[in-house]
Amino acid sequence: MNTYRILAAVILLLLGGSAIYGGWMLIADPSGASLGIPVDLLEGSPFPNYFIPGLLLFLVIGLDSLVLMIFTIKKYGIAPPLIAIQGIVLCGYLSVEILMGFFFPLLQAPYYLIGLLLIGLGWKLSK
Repeated sequence: MNTYRILAAVILLLLGGSAIYGGWMLIADPSGASLGIPVDLLEGSPFPNYFIPGLLLFLVIGLDSLVLMIFTIKKYGIAPPLIAIQGIVLCGYLSVEILMGFFFPLLQAPYYLIGLLLIGLGWKLSK
């Protein structure tokens, strides 16, 4: 069981770090230029720029993942179901991106796999 817990903690660290970086870049430069994302991709969306998506990425995926990593390391009983929920949230975030027209398969596919892996690890650790 320790192997699954360690794997979950490492994945949450990597996910949290990448989401905090990407989210911060979008908050600091809502035009998306710093990440090479054209703002015209937001045409037809409810967002005039990338500030709100970046803030959600930073807080909901980034900070939550790091807090959950700490819960996992400290073996809090609430961690396993929250790990699965974080996987569901990640897959949901990616699905909304795609539904809004942001289709970047080389970026989204690995993160979908990470989301599915978190769901599986959360389920496994719950047993």
